[in-house]
Amino acid sequence: MSAGEDRISGAADHIDLTPQSGLPLFGFVDRSGPSEGVADSLEANALALRDSAGRITVIVAFDTLFVGPTVDAELRAFLRGEHGVRDEDILLLASHSHYAPALDPTKPRAGPVDPGYVASVIERSKVMLGRLLDRPMVPLTLTHSSAPWQGSVHRRKRWPLPYLSGHPRRLGFHGPVMAPEPRGPSDDRVRSWLVRTEDGAPLAVLWHCACHPTGFPRRRQVSSEFPGRVREAVRDRIAPGLPVVFLQGFAGDVKQRSPDRRSVLRGLRDTLLWGPSFCPFDEAGWLQWTQELSSTVEATLSAAEQREPLPLSGPIRSARSELDLADLFDGDNGPRSIQCRRVRVGDELDLWAVAAEPSMALREFLPRGDSTVALGYLGDVSAYWPTAKQVAEGGYEGRGFVVEMGLRGRMRSSTDDAFRAMVKQLEVIDDD
Repeated sequence: MSAGEDRISGAADHIDLTPQSGLPLFGFVDRSGPSEGVADSLEANALALRDSAGRITVIVAFDTLFVGPTVDAELRAFLRGEHGVRDEDILLLASHSHYAPALDPTKPRAGPVDPGYVASVIERSKVMLGRLLDRPMVPLTLTHSSAPWQGSVHRRKRWPLPYLSGHPRRLGFHGPVMAPEPRGPSDDRVRSWLVRTEDGAPLAVLWHCACHPTGFPRRRQVSSEFPGRVREAVRDRIAPGLPVVFLQGFAGDVKQRSPDRRSVLRGLRDTLLWGPSFCPFDEAGWLQWTQELSSTVEATLSAAEQREPLPLSGPIRSARSELDLADLFDGDNGPRSIQCRRVRVGDELDLWAVAAEPSMALREFLPRGDSTVALGYLGDVSAYWPTAKQVAEGGYEGRGFVVEMGLRGRMRSSTDDAFRAMVKQLEVIDDD
């Protein structure tokens, strides 16, 4: 088959998901009551790709903490039943913003679900997906670029003294605290993909980094956090209304790097009482951090625009695996599992997606190369996925999240082995 016959075509779209009234937000156990205004709109941005054999993959990024089981199941059923898209070719991803209403009813401690909002998200998403897959798809080019980035930092720091932590406050001993640890693994670059039609018109932008969107200082307002601010900067630069798909990475133990604005005496007092900690952003600090990230993403797109656009070609292939929670926890969590997907688009994009909050170090188990993209927060997220070392150390990612995410038992020490087994399964990718 010639390159021309092997072309991949596509279409892109987006919708607004901003709630029309004040709803409880999802993501902080010490926050209750309805939201108090909208700082940034919430969206879902989608890209559909079809190869020469007619196989379609659909990638959707939602401004939400977790997509959750209800939205995930409904939209997968819609794409399978109405449009014949294979389940393994569907990636429904969350940005992991902590400033959006809940879509996931399995984690009530993080915020209650409003059924009307969930139903609205499902219906609006179906309209978008139907529109996306009914419109003509056009042959595409894809240009990739990346740039160094120092905006994130590892958030697990060992601390030898007792400290108070959690909600309610509990006494902790010798375990990791949630504080900046520059020596730990974090994301050191931002990546982007400029998707264009054959005549050079921009169709969509995909961009990727790994970082918790938890720094927005107005905790009671609706916000898409940094993914939304970057999206608006990209649209201002390239085209209004352009679909911009944010691909959140393995961000389970990675947080925004915020400056410490405390005085020496206050910092010392806080550290002795609470242990080391992050200093929250003020409004100016968060805006500066977000603007620096936006400028970095824009720089990658500028570099992509200067490069020769290459036709996007080759087959779409995929693989799937599933891990029972019993393989990660020694408690009874029912029939729940962690879904994993791999979608490979020609030789240009190799997306490895996990329905969990994976720790950054697990990325090392994936294949190396510019096409490999490690994605967390796929569909129905059940749990964190820490490394075996983190399980032994404890801390929030090692065991503290269990109650907050509605789980039972302790994590097993075989998390690395389980991740390697998942990768091995996904290496066997179909060629249909």
